[in-house]
Amino acid sequence: MQRKHIGLLVGATVIAVIAAAIVLFERLPERQAERRVLLPELAAKIDAVAAITINDGGRTLIVRQSGDGRWVAPAKANYPADAGRVRKLALGLATLKVIEEKTSNPELYPRLGVEDITAKDAKSRLVELQDAAGKTVAALLIGKRVAADRAYVRVAGAAQSYLVAGAPEIDANLMAWLDDTLLTVEKERVKRLVVRPANGAAVAIFRDKPDDDFQVENMPKGRKLKSYGGADVAVSSLNFLTFDDVRPATTLGPKPTTVTVTAFDGLTVTATVADGWVHFVAVHDAAAVEAGQGVAVMPKAPADGAREAAAINARLGAWDYKLPDYKIKDLTPGLEDLLEPKPEKAK
Repeated sequence: MQRKHIGLLVGATVIAVIAAAIVLFERLPERQAERRVLLPELAAKIDAVAAITINDGGRTLIVRQSGDGRWVAPAKANYPADAGRVRKLALGLATLKVIEEKTSNPELYPRLGVEDITAKDAKSRLVELQDAAGKTVAALLIGKRVAADRAYVRVAGAAQSYLVAGAPEIDANLMAWLDDTLLTVEKERVKRLVVRPANGAAVAIFRDKPDDDFQVENMPKGRKLKSYGGADVAVSSLNFLTFDDVRPATTLGPKPTTVTVTAFDGLTVTATVADGWVHFVAVHDAAAVEAGQGVAVMPKAPADGAREAAAINARLGAWDYKLPDYKIKDLTPGLEDLLEPKPEKAK
């Protein structure tokens, strides 16, 4: 009987624990909904935000709206910033939810990474949103992250720190905030690529029809194209380009390399290359298409080639771009880069 009584008690306890867990689980969304917004006034002022400053103690990043409403980076001669990322940050700060109040003791701030950025060995990042007049709309110290979207924070000038949910990524690297839209000319469109180095002979890769394999002009006798890489890598080099740096256009050295990429649909892009920097110019040859040298419509070609060329020049023409080293190598191959190694002579 005693064992039976104990068994009944254990069973009742287990049932009670399960019931409590179910109630807690069911109330979890309700509790999450009850979390207060950290910066309740920011949501109503989002459209007034005209500048964002991020300071990590060693670097200061600034992006702001220009007179025409575009977001730009003043430190990069007002190069376009990524407006989507800017808005994502502002909205992210406006919707931060307080999970838990943490310390208000300045001596403990370093443990959470929410100390003032002027403090010695500070790990915090100060994010400040300003309006067009330069008035601060919101300022927040972002500290250590404890999960994908959770971090410790402290409103600048306030003592109380918090653990919040919905914390956006904060990157003080300016390049991460620039609009990285550069240029895309898919391999399927490419008819011909010619590399004219500062010294040495030109190298030309071509095909007569979109379905043909690429060939090299003046192929050395007894040599073969690489079966992997080589020509395909070169003609794909203008596909989804990214860049490491940007500056206002200037003269690219006394003896630059030029690369000309011609598409079946009449687009020609010329890249002038020197010391890792590249300048792009695009033109569209409608006559080449009409004369039967290309095709008027390709799956990945725009309907209006002239407009595409004009858009490329409008976006890129005023700038030089520092491309990754591997991309420069892909874009400017020498003849030997395209060919299989020479066969060894029989001894």
